[in-house]
Amino acid sequence: MLCMCCKELLIGPRTADDRFAGNGGLSLRRVSAVKKILNFQSRYNDTEPEDEWFGRRITLLPGAKVASGVQEDHFSVEDIWHAKPMGYHVRADNLADDVWRDPIRRKSNFDYCPELSMVMDMKLEQERCEGDNKMGEILDEAAERRRDNAAAAAAARQASR
Repeated sequence: MLCMCCKELLIGPRTADDRFAGNGGLSLRRVSAVKKILNFQSRYNDTEPEDEWFGRRITLLPGAKVASGVQEDHFSVEDIWHAKPMGYHVRADNLADDVWRDPIRRKSNFDYCPELSMVMDMKLEQERCEGDNKMGEILDEAAERRRDNAAAAAAARQASR
């Protein structure tokens, strides 16, 4: 059951210990709190993102109660994965590794919320490149990057002697 528990704003966390989450792409807002803010503030178009603008103001509103990231973790998923959220907030870019990198977790997200496949720009599994490890890396490139990192670490150790 979803309950705002006398809160003016309920949104999903961006970090595991988020005191206030700026993820307003999927949010519940108390209309009376929105009206209070809009009575004395105006947001100009194309300035900062609307959810961040509103979030900064509601946390300063006297008497306003905003749920913390710990209280909100069951509500929505954007950067921090939680089982069985009310919904997902998917950005156009920079998908969170915690939520999308692992192919098993990714499949469970789509199984739980099949509507995600309608809004996400994605390739089908059969369209993947040869050598793709299903975690955003081509195996040859990943091995080359590990070799380069190991060589750089060895050179740094040698230089420090």
